[in-house]
Amino acid sequence: MAMGLPTVTAVAHLFCFLLPKTDVSVKITLAGETHAWRAPDARAPVAAPAIDAPLRPAAPSDATAPLSRLAWTRSGDKGDLFNVGVIARRPEYYPYLVAALDEERIASWYAHAFNSPERRRVRRYLLPGLNALNFVLEEALGGGQTVGLRLDANAKSMAQQLLPIEIPVPKALLDGSDDKAAA
Repeated sequence: MAMGLPTVTAVAHLFCFLLPKTDVSVKITLAGETHAWRAPDARAPVAAPAIDAPLRPAAPSDATAPLSRLAWTRSGDKGDLFNVGVIARRPEYYPYLVAALDEERIASWYAHAFNSPERRRVRRYLLPGLNALNFVLEEALGGGQTVGLRLDANAKSMAQQLLPIEIPVPKALLDGSDDKAAA
């Protein structure tokens, strides 16, 4: 082998596509018995579960706190998108997180991550039963782990990047808090 020549490295690129789940046959074998399973028809109406958590703040905000004081975060990636989950430390924080963290604010906060700033796409999912939100940011990883040149192609630190964002909350809600800010 000649010294100084670059080595050949295979590059795998993720190719995503949609397949109707009704076209997939699933068999589950448990304790020696095999059972067939079919996915439910996606067009069938599904009743939303009753949620007790309010989605609107109960009191006006007269202070701010960093997200790290109000919530835990977690992030991950799939191909050329990443998600950030935000989980309220206390149920009473949840409505303030919902009010403060919308798609536009998240897209602006992560503007540096998108492949093309003019095509920023963020989807927000509310999970009131868990007092949580999930954000999916598309076309934000330079092609994905196997083809991107970013140092954090796996998006593991994206959640930590959100922790300093200021969330408007009532001062009285913070005064009664014994939560410690995440480091």
